[in-house]
Amino acid sequence: MDLPSFLRMYPPFDDLDDERLADVVRHTHIEFFPGGTVVLQESGEPARFLYVVRRGAVAVLEEGEIVDIQGEGEVFGFVSLLTGASPLVTVRAHEDVICYLIDREIGEEVMSSRRGMVFLASAFRR
Repeated sequence: MDLPSFLRMYPPFDDLDDERLADVVRHTHIEFFPGGTVVLQESGEPARFLYVVRRGAVAVLEEGEIVDIQGEGEVFGFVSLLTGASPLVTVRAHEDVICYLIDREIGEEVMSSRRGMVFLASAFRR
Protein backbone atom coordinates (compact mmCIF):
# COMPACT_ATOMS: atom_id res chain seq x y z
CA MET A 1 0.00 0.00 0.00
CA ASP A 2 1.34 3.43 -0.88
CA LEU A 3 2.09 6.02 1.80
CA PRO A 4 -0.83 8.40 1.11
CA SER A 5 -3.37 5.55 1.14
CA PHE A 6 -1.91 4.20 4.37
CA LEU A 7 -1.94 7.55 6.18
CA ARG A 8 -5.46 8.35 5.01
CA MET A 9 -6.72 5.30 6.93
CA TYR A 10 -5.67 6.69 10.33
CA PRO A 11 -6.27 9.79 12.41
CA PRO A 12 -5.14 12.54 12.38
CA PHE A 13 -4.34 12.12 8.67
CA ASP A 14 -7.75 10.79 7.63
CA ASP A 15 -9.24 14.29 7.34
CA LEU A 16 -6.47 15.94 5.29
CA ASP A 17 -7.26 17.14 1.79
CA ASP A 18 -5.18 15.74 -1.09
CA GLU A 19 -2.86 18.75 -1.26
CA ARG A 20 -2.12 18.74 2.47
CA LEU A 21 -1.60 14.96 2.48
CA ALA A 22 0.83 15.27 -0.45
CA ASP A 23 2.79 17.83 1.60
CA VAL A 24 2.94 15.42 4.54
CA VAL A 25 4.19 12.65 2.23
CA ARG A 26 6.95 14.90 0.85
CA HIS A 27 8.21 15.42 4.41
CA THR A 28 8.08 11.80 5.53
CA HIS A 29 11.00 9.40 5.93
CA ILE A 30 10.95 5.65 6.51
CA GLU A 31 13.04 4.08 9.25
CA PHE A 32 13.53 0.51 10.45
CA PHE A 33 14.07 -0.16 14.17
CA PRO A 34 15.13 -3.69 15.18
CA GLY A 35 13.27 -5.19 18.14
CA GLY A 36 14.54 -3.75 21.44
CA THR A 37 15.72 -0.46 19.93
CA VAL A 38 14.80 2.63 21.96
CA VAL A 39 13.12 5.09 19.61
CA LEU A 40 12.36 7.78 22.21
CA GLN A 41 13.88 7.89 25.69
CA GLU A 42 11.96 9.11 28.74
CA SER A 43 13.61 12.34 29.91
CA GLY A 44 15.88 12.20 26.85
CA GLU A 45 16.19 14.34 23.75
CA PRO A 46 12.91 15.88 22.53
CA ALA A 47 11.24 14.20 19.57
CA ARG A 48 12.40 15.54 16.23
CA PHE A 49 9.64 13.77 14.29
CA LEU A 50 6.03 12.71 14.51
CA TYR A 51 6.20 8.91 14.39
CA VAL A 52 3.66 6.59 12.73
CA VAL A 53 3.96 2.81 13.09
CA ARG A 54 3.81 1.27 9.61
CA ARG A 55 4.58 -2.35 10.45
CA GLY A 56 5.33 -4.10 13.73
CA ALA A 57 4.76 -2.70 17.20
CA VAL A 58 6.34 -0.42 19.77
CA ALA A 59 6.12 -0.70 23.55
CA VAL A 60 5.40 2.41 25.60
CA LEU A 61 7.16 2.30 28.96
CA GLU A 62 6.82 4.45 32.07
CA GLU A 63 9.66 4.03 34.53
CA GLY A 64 10.64 0.78 32.80
CA GLU A 65 7.15 -0.81 32.90
CA ILE A 66 5.19 -1.47 29.70
CA VAL A 67 1.96 0.53 29.80
CA ASP A 68 0.89 0.17 26.17
CA ILE A 69 1.70 -1.57 22.91
CA GLN A 70 1.10 0.46 19.76
CA GLY A 71 0.75 -1.09 16.34
CA GLU A 72 0.08 -0.25 12.73
CA GLY A 73 -1.23 3.25 12.13
CA GLU A 74 -0.67 4.49 15.67
CA VAL A 75 1.09 7.81 16.20
CA PHE A 76 3.60 8.62 18.94
CA GLY A 77 6.05 11.32 19.95
CA PHE A 78 3.50 14.10 19.53
CA VAL A 79 3.61 15.49 23.09
CA SER A 80 7.38 15.92 23.00
CA LEU A 81 7.23 17.24 19.42
CA LEU A 82 4.61 19.87 20.25
CA THR A 83 6.12 21.00 23.55
CA GLY A 84 9.81 20.69 22.73
CA ALA A 85 10.18 18.90 26.08
CA SER A 86 11.77 15.54 26.78
CA PRO A 87 9.50 12.54 26.18
CA LEU A 88 7.36 11.58 29.18
CA VAL A 89 7.72 7.89 28.28
CA THR A 90 10.19 5.58 26.61
CA VAL A 91 9.12 4.11 23.29
CA ARG A 92 10.95 0.91 22.34
CA ALA A 93 10.56 -1.37 19.34
CA HIS A 94 8.58 -4.29 20.77
CA GLU A 95 9.49 -6.28 17.67
CA ASP A 96 11.10 -5.27 14.40
CA VAL A 97 9.22 -2.15 13.39
CA ILE A 98 9.04 0.17 10.42
CA CYS A 99 7.99 3.74 11.17
CA TYR A 100 7.17 6.75 9.10
CA LEU A 101 8.94 9.81 10.51
CA ILE A 102 7.21 13.07 9.65
CA ASP A 103 9.36 16.19 9.85
CA ARG A 104 8.78 18.41 12.88
CA GLU A 105 7.21 21.42 11.17
CA ILE A 106 4.72 19.33 9.20
CA GLY A 107 3.97 17.15 12.22
CA GLU A 108 3.23 20.25 14.29
CA GLU A 109 0.90 21.57 11.58
CA VAL A 110 -0.99 18.28 11.35
CA MET A 111 -1.37 18.01 15.12
CA SER A 112 -2.60 21.60 15.40
CA SER A 113 -5.30 21.10 12.74
CA ARG A 114 -8.92 20.50 13.78
CA ARG A 115 -8.56 16.75 13.32
CA GLY A 116 -5.19 16.85 15.10
CA MET A 117 -6.81 18.49 18.13
CA VAL A 118 -9.54 15.84 18.18
CA PHE A 119 -6.82 13.19 18.02
CA LEU A 120 -4.92 14.83 20.90
CA ALA A 121 -8.04 15.08 23.05
CA SER A 122 -8.78 11.41 22.42
CA ALA A 123 -5.19 10.39 23.19
CA PHE A 124 -5.21 12.29 26.49
CA ARG A 125 -8.50 10.66 27.53
CA ARG A 126 -6.90 7.23 27.10
